[in-house]
Amino acid sequence: PEKLVMERAEKMRAELLSNPKEFAKKAKEVSADTDSATNGGLLPYFAKGERHETFERKSFLLKQENDIS
Repeated sequence: PEKLVMERAEKMRAELLSNPKEFAKKAKEVSADTDSATNGGLLPYFAKGERHETFERKSFLLKQENDIS
């Protein structure tokens, strides 16, 4: 199952990098996070220490609005 999840995530990332304007639509369609999915994938602001360490590390590497990790 983990391999399948990673393959799906990599495919989705590639699609979004080629067409980032589809992000909100795709988030609503496929996100397992129902809170952010209803907001087109947008997350509320959060500080370090409030989320899972791996998620935070990737999140805080993003520098510009609309960056995709």
